[in-house]
Amino acid sequence: MYTDRIDLTFVAEDLTAAAAGLTAAEGALILPSLNPVDRKHLPKIGMKNEALALQIIEVGRANPDLIPRGIDFAKIDRDIAARAQVNPLLIQSRRYTARLEDTRLLLGVDIYVVALAIYHSLKRNARSADLRASVEELTRGFARVRQTEPEPEIPNGTIIVP
Repeated sequence: MYTDRIDLTFVAEDLTAAAAGLTAAEGALILPSLNPVDRKHLPKIGMKNEALALQIIEVGRANPDLIPRGIDFAKIDRDIAARAQVNPLLIQSRRYTARLEDTRLLLGVDIYVVALAIYHSLKRNARSADLRASVEELTRGFARVRQTEPEPEIPNGTIIVP
């Protein structure tokens, strides 16, 4: 049975305003972009090691003659402040992204479920040869290609013990 999970219509002006808002947000801050390889290999900071890192920095700040030259605590403080400032924006953007993804998912579910309901009805009620042929063609769209693993080659004279 078909159930409509979401029913919405976007007004062009609202979509334009949303896109403009996102564009404005993207342009408001100059942010770096990492490629997937760099992102994977860079050391990460999380909840546990963030507290540890901040403690280490404070101990280093208290003992400047024991740390490597070139460490600039003013730059470190700017990084700490900027990270704290980015967090609320990240939370808000993730929440919005999740809602966009949920909306897109529900729209896709509605499209697919109604298509299946129509398909099953057509399949049950097809009377003419042309309609049955069309339904048969649609049925092929559901066929899955099975991937079978090739049998491993066994050299002659090899005995296989299970």
